[in-house]
Amino acid sequence: MTHRFLVYPLLLLAWMQLLPLLRRDWRWHLATILQLAAVLVFGGVALLSRDGARWVALSWGTFVLLHITPRLLLAGSARYRQQGRWRRAAPLEDLAGWLMLGEMGRLRRRYATALRAMAGGASELAVEMLRDAESPTMPTAARGLVRAWRLAFLLHRREWMAAVVLFQDTPEWGSAAVTIFVRLQIARAFAELDDLPRAMRCLQFVMLAPSVMSLEEPLWAMRIRLAAMAGDTTEVDRLLGDRRRQRRGFARFAAYWRGRAALAKGDKTTALGQLSRAYAITDPRDLAWQQAIGHYLKLVESPIYVPPAVSPEYQQELAGLRLAEEQSRPWRDLIGLRRPTPVVAILLAEISLVFAAQQLLPVPWPDRLVMWGGNGMFTIHFGQWWRLVTVMLLHGGWLHFLMNGFALWSFGSSIERAWGWWRMLLVFVIGGAVGNLASAMLERYDIAVGASAGIFALLGAYAVALWQIRHPLYLAMRTRLLRVLVVLVAIDFTIGWLEPQIDNLAHLGGFVAGLGLAALLCPRRRDSIMPPT
Repeated sequence: MTHRFLVYPLLLLAWMQLLPLLRRDWRWHLATILQLAAVLVFGGVALLSRDGARWVALSWGTFVLLHITPRLLLAGSARYRQQGRWRRAAPLEDLAGWLMLGEMGRLRRRYATALRAMAGGASELAVEMLRDAESPTMPTAARGLVRAWRLAFLLHRREWMAAVVLFQDTPEWGSAAVTIFVRLQIARAFAELDDLPRAMRCLQFVMLAPSVMSLEEPLWAMRIRLAAMAGDTTEVDRLLGDRRRQRRGFARFAAYWRGRAALAKGDKTTALGQLSRAYAITDPRDLAWQQAIGHYLKLVESPIYVPPAVSPEYQQELAGLRLAEEQSRPWRDLIGLRRPTPVVAILLAEISLVFAAQQLLPVPWPDRLVMWGGNGMFTIHFGQWWRLVTVMLLHGGWLHFLMNGFALWSFGSSIERAWGWWRMLLVFVIGGAVGNLASAMLERYDIAVGASAGIFALLGAYAVALWQIRHPLYLAMRTRLLRVLVVLVAIDFTIGWLEPQIDNLAHLGGFVAGLGLAALLCPRRRDSIMPPT
C-alpha cells in the first residue's frame, strides 16, 4: 500500500467534522474551520505528490494536535469533574482551550478559571464567573454549555431549588448531548426534593435519547440512586448485578447504596451493616465518600429518624423506565463503540495471531500469503474452496490489518449485540465467502487477502438492522446514519477505482450478500408505544 492510503481516512474524517461547522455559527467556530481546512489542504498535497510522506505526517500531525488532542483532554477533564476533582480538571480544560483557539477556546479557558475557584473553595465565585461568561451574542449551543456547567456547580453546592429554577428557565440547551447530560443531572435535584416521579421521567427521557451511549454508566448509577432513595431494594440488587459495571471501587459503591436502600425502607439493622462495611473499605484520603457515608451512619443511629414517604407513582414511573429501556435497546445495541463482544473478540484474536505468524515466517511475502490460504486462481482451478474463508484471516500489511480490525470490532460487535452471535458469524463467514468467490471468478488478482468481504457483509447487515428500527424517536437519526453509510460505501468504491490494489468486486459481493443474509436472518421485533408520561 502507498502513502495515499494513510490520507484517504484522514480526508474523510476532516470533511465529516467540517460540514456541520459550516452549516451553523461558522463565525464562532472559525478557528476550528481553518484548522480542518489546513488538514484538507495538506492531505490534498499528499495525494498529488509522488513522495508525500512528509505531507502525510504534517496533515495527520495537525489533525491529531489541534482536533483529537483537545477532545482527549476534555474527556479526561470530564472524568475528573464527575469525581469532584476540580484541581485536576482545570489544567486539562486550560490546555484544551489553548489548542482549540478562537471563541470556543477562550470559553474553555474561562471555565478552567472557574474550576480553579471551585478547587479553592470559592464555589459561589465560580458560579458567578459562569453567569458572567454568558453573552447575548453567543450561539445557543455555547450558552447551553455554559448553563450546564453552572448547573453542575449548583448541584455540587446542593442548591437543589436553584438548579431546578435554572433548568426550567432554559428552554433550549443547544445540542442533544448537553440536553441529555442536563436531564441526567437535574434528576438528582428532583430526587433530593422528594419528587421521585419527576426524577424518573427525566431518566426516561435520557434512556430514550439517541445519543445516550457516553452516559450509560452515569445513567446506571442514577437509577441506583433513585431506587435506593425509594427503598426499592429489589431494583437496587437487580441493577448492581450488572457485571459490566463491577470495576474498581464497586464493593464500596454497592454496600453504600444497599445501605441507603435499607435505610429508606426503615431496616436500620441492614443499613448499619452495609454502611459500616462501606465506611471500612473507603480509603481515608477519599474525604467525600467518608463524609457521605458518615452522614447516613449518623441517621441510622438517630432514634428520631423517620424514612421519607415514597410517592405512590413510583411503581408506575419505574414501569415506564423499564419500558423505555426495552424500547431503546435495539438502538443502543447498534450505536456506540464499546468493548468487543465475545465472538468478535475471538475473531480479532485469530486474525491477530495469523498476522503475527505472517511476520515471522522465513519465506518471501507472496509465498506466505499463498501458503496460509490467500484467494485467487487456486480457488477455482484447483477446487481449493476453503480459501474463500481462510483468506479473511490474512492481511497485506499493518494498515490493512488495523483498518479491517477496527471495522470488524465496530460493525461485528453491533450486529452480535443486536442479533446474537450465530447470526453475526453466519453473515461474516458466508457473506465474506460470497464476496471472495466473486473476486476469484474474475481472476483480477494473482493473490488476494483480507477480511474486507466479510466486513462489507456485516456493513450490509448493519444497514438492514438500522432500517428495522421504527421507533419515532430514532427515525431522523436513523435516516442520517443510513445516508452516512451510503456515502462511506460510495467513497470506498471510488477509492477502489482509483487504487487498483483494492478488491472492489469482493467488497461489492460481500455487501450484497450481507444485505440478502440479513433480510433472511434478522430477528423480527414488534413495535410498541411508550406511555405518555
